[in-house]
Amino acid sequence: MRVFISHGGLLSMIEAAYAGVPMLGIPMFADQPANIKVMADNKMGISLNYGDINKDRVLTALRTVLDEPRYRAHCMLKLLH
Repeated sequence: MRVFISHGGLLSMIEAAYAGVPMLGIPMFADQPANIKVMADNKMGISLNYGDINKDRVLTALRTVLDEPRYRAHCMLKLLH
């Protein structure tokens, strides 16, 4: 898997981090916004606001996460620590 699109639930976040897979997070409620913020702050992926989603924003975010090696590298660094 090259990228994981998630609402940011804690278990999904743990699985993606453990596997070293960068994420595209779209938080909805509860702990999800905080989880996605931690992911984005640690450069392990990109956060999108559900209310702002459109085709271009999703494609741009996906291309960024897929094409910029720093996202996968940050996931691997977190996995090693």
